[in-house]
Amino acid sequence: MGAVQCVAEFMIEPWEFGNLERVDTAVITLASYGLEVDVGSFANVAKGQTETVFPALVGMLQAVFESGATTVTLQVTKGGT
Repeated sequence: MGAVQCVAEFMIEPWEFGNLERVDTAVITLASYGLEVDVGSFANVAKGQTETVFPALVGMLQAVFESGATTVTLQVTKGGT
């Protein structure tokens, strides 16, 4: 089976105006796996192959909860560009 692409869209709470610490933590963690993150107003998006994205998401979840997140809403879609 060839490489499978996926798109991970996530939102981290609590969201505090002017405090992007938890988003920064997510971006840095995902970048350590070689992923780029598009940071948006309401959600953030990372794209890549599932064999990279899945372990990166586990690492990101651990890191943001350790940095004070209470909720992470996550949607992963197979495919995407």
